[in-house]
Formats: sequence, C-alpha cells, structure tokens
Amino acid sequence: MTSPPLQETKALSCTNRNESQSRSSCGKLSAVMSSKRMLKRRALKQGTHISVESGAVYVVPFSHIRSYLAHEILSEAFYRSDCQPIVLFPQVEAGTASKEWFDSLLDNMDEFHRRHPREKLETPGISPVGGGVDIGLIDIPVTFRGPLPLVASNLKHHPTKSMEENLKHVDALFAGTFHDQMTLVSVLHVFKPGGERQIHYHNLVFGVRREFRDGRELIGPLDLTRMLGALTSELRLGVVGLG
Repeated sequence: MTSPPLQETKALSCTNRNESQSRSSCGKLSAVMSSKRMLKRRALKQGTHISVESGAVYVVPFSHIRSYLAHEILSEAFYRSDCQPIVLFPQVEAGTASKEWFDSLLDNMDEFHRRHPREKLETPGISPVGGGVDIGLIDIPVTFRGPLPLVASNLKHHPTKSMEENLKHVDALFAGTFHDQMTLVSVLHVFKPGGERQIHYHNLVFGVRREFRDGRELIGPLDLTRMLGALTSELRLGVVGLG
C-alpha cells in the first residue's frame, strides 16, 4: 500500500482524568501490552473456570465506521446506552474517550480520506466479494466465559484485573504487530445482541497512523496487512457490510 506523508491536525487531549493517575495507568497498560505470551484460555482466579476467548475479528470499512460505532460499540441496542470506551493507546490520550474525542478523530479521518484516493488506502485481498477494503477500524471481541455470577463478581471486585486479562489476550493475538502509532480503544459490553447477558470487550484498532509531536497530531496511512494476518491465523474474519 502506498504511504502518503503524515497529515498534521490539531491535537485533542483526553478529558476527565487526573494526570498522575493517568501516567500510572499508562505505565501499567504499557507493561501489559509488551508481554508476549502464548495464546491460551486464561482463568481469572485459581481454581475457577473462567476463560477468556475470541472467535472472530471484524473489519469495518471506513464508509461504515460511524454507524458501527454508534449502534454496535457506544450502545448495546436498547439494552444499554452508557458504554464507557477507554483509550489505551496512544498513551498521551489514555483515559475515558469523550464524544469530543471520537468526533475529533473521525473528523480528522474524514479530512485524511478527502486528501487521498480510496484505492491507495485499501488493504488488498480481504473483501468477501473480491478486492480490497478501505479499513475504518478492526474490532476484536473478547469474551469472558464461565458462570455468569462468578464472571460478574470478578468484574465488580477486580475491574482492573479484568481489563488486564482482556489486554493480555489481545496482545497475544496481535503477535507483535501492534505499535505505538496505532490507536487502541476498549469498550466493555454486558449483553449479547439478543439480550442475553454476556460480559465481553470490544477492542478497536482504528485504520490510521497517528503521531504526536510538539503538541501537534500527525495522521497518515496505516498498513494493517501484518496485523490482519496474525489475527486471522487464529480467528474467523468478518467484513461488516460486505457479503
């Protein structure tokens, strides 16, 4: 994929967090993401049967990104509308993702796409109908399986541990393909599409490269070929809105 130069935008800092707490959280998240462990089912407590699993990875074309975020990520249909997305990377933005954060990111992605032909931004060979896809984001759902009261209790009493287990699992799936110019957001959901309770995370990698220099945000193309290769070696691939 041809790589146009990085495009400068106005940086937007994350909101509603204490600076010292944020630095501590970022350090912990960095340590979690740097660990390279074999992919396996993981128990959250010794002697209990709670496993952390994934079965599919979903590619969302840029043309579908706003609808997907609104209906599949930031709300759980009519069951729950107060989902709290957490920015994990880049570290300078780590914390709760506000509506303004999403609006800024999507507006910058819009501007980037206006400046570059779609065919130069497409990742080849992943469309189920043939050809490439201009990727808006990749979604890796991670499910906590086990007795629901036990899973819910672990989440309530050990929320940080649950997030860490989610990140360890995703990091193993990435297999070294994640880097610090990628944008990673995790969102906790507690319902399946049909309304049945199920605790799981959606882990989103957005389809642009972002870098922060001297208070400026630079945006460029992101080649996701290697990451998708690693993910689809373990997971089924779905492309939203195509086939």
